Amino acid sequence: MSTDSTRTALQLNALFSAASGMTLLLVPARLFESLGIPGGAPLVAMAVGLMGFAVWVWRVAAGDVLAPSTLLIVVLDVFWVVGSALALITGSPRLTPGGRLLVGAAMGIVGLFAVTQAAGWMQARTPSALRTAARGLQLIAVASALIGVAAAVPGGRRTYMTDRVVASGPES
Repeated sequence: MSTDSTRTALQLNALFSAASGMTLLLVPARLFESLGIPGGAPLVAMAVGLMGFAVWVWRVAAGDVLAPSTLLIVVLDVFWVVGSALALITGSPRLTPGGRLLVGAAMGIVGLFAVTQAAGWMQARTPSALRTAARGLQLIAVASALIGVAAAVPGGRRTYMTDRVVASGPES
């Protein structure tokens, strides 16, 4: 990996974030609600936040990709992945199978961006002995993307937490 691949990963992250934000604004909220994704103000806030994030990430990609701001982007991407994983695991919000697939796919894509950006940053700043570890992170990124998609696939047993009561049962 080089600064060029880190720059490309940042640019793709910015484009994906902008496209996601525009989709949230332009697609009718009732479609997202039919997937179990809350509409209204939370959806608009997420859309605006994603578009602002996209502009910032694009600006970072246009500058010095070895600056600390690249690592901050990685941290924010990791927070997105963790939040998505918690939504899938806890069942809150109550996502439909289509909603789980959408959240899981986005989680996998953002996870790939995070690891690719981090690996590129580390490889450019560390001696060759540590570059092998950065390559390992790339493998973890692929695994995280596959896990995100697998977690989103409907079927099997799930645990739902509602009003402090945990009920386990087959997918309805």
